[in-house]
Amino acid sequence: MGEGRGHVTFYVAVADVTAALELIESKGGKKAFGPHPIPDGGIIAGFLDPEEHLIGLAQGPAGM
Repeated sequence: MGEGRGHVTFYVAVADVTAALELIESKGGKKAFGPHPIPDGGIIAGFLDPEEHLIGLAQGPAGM
């Protein structure tokens, strides 16, 4: 399919997206997007690791 580079983005479940992003940034990662609320009441965000791989974070709805 053309010259584009394919990739997969996977999401890691965390208890607190904001806290996870702070820890990731303290260790050399960079926030890519979010945190954003999603329709089920959860929250998602994404970050780039030191090699620029995009990895997602997902926090479940409150009470889960």
